[in-house]
Amino acid sequence: YTTGMKIYTTLDTGKQRVLNDIMNGVTWTWKDDLIQAGVGVLDTQTGAILAIGGGRNRTGERQYNYATMVNKQIGSTAKPLFDYGPAIEYNNFCESTPFLDESFTYSSGAPIKNWDNTFEGLLTLKVALAESRNIPALKAFQSVDNKKIVEFVQNLGITPEIASDGTIHEAHSLGAFNGSNPVQMAGAYAAFGNGGYYTKPYSVKKIEYIDSGKTV
Repeated sequence: YTTGMKIYTTLDTGKQRVLNDIMNGVTWTWKDDLIQAGVGVLDTQTGAILAIGGGRNRTGERQYNYATMVNKQIGSTAKPLFDYGPAIEYNNFCESTPFLDESFTYSSGAPIKNWDNTFEGLLTLKVALAESRNIPALKAFQSVDNKKIVEFVQNLGITPEIASDGTIHEAHSLGAFNGSNPVQMAGAYAAFGNGGYYTKPYSVKKIEYIDSGKTV
């Protein structure tokens, strides 16, 4: 606000226009004007933020950004990050690893259900993930050293609820923890499309100070 500068960002104006049309209801029909949304679009290889959907039906500047400021439970989008990813990384699981989708409980004895309150029996990891079955996801979580899961998700930019003993509770397996936001989640998922390497999302490439000519 007080210093003359040129700020060069990673924004892709074409992608941003497409996202704006979605958020504004031009190319997507929303249920009503009350529904909010947050979207982050990244370059998978570099982590560059290409487009941001910070919210709907708002005007003005510096408002609450649903793409970067929210901290919401992530639900079943946690399963590749907390369950199957670590099981593949540390326990040599693969797409065809079998799981028995059956009556099951958390280690505490508390019951766990699938979203449709049914069991499908023997499934492969690939099918269990595709159909978002909760019980195979928890079993995958339980198969891995808990502290290894903590290391895995932290290396993907996710901050879990870590207890004093360095472990996380099992509800993380279903995304029930303090949460994340769309840009963080896009960054974490981008690693799956980048050979397993995580790159922290960023939006500014360089800043030039007009008066001094200094470039940062």
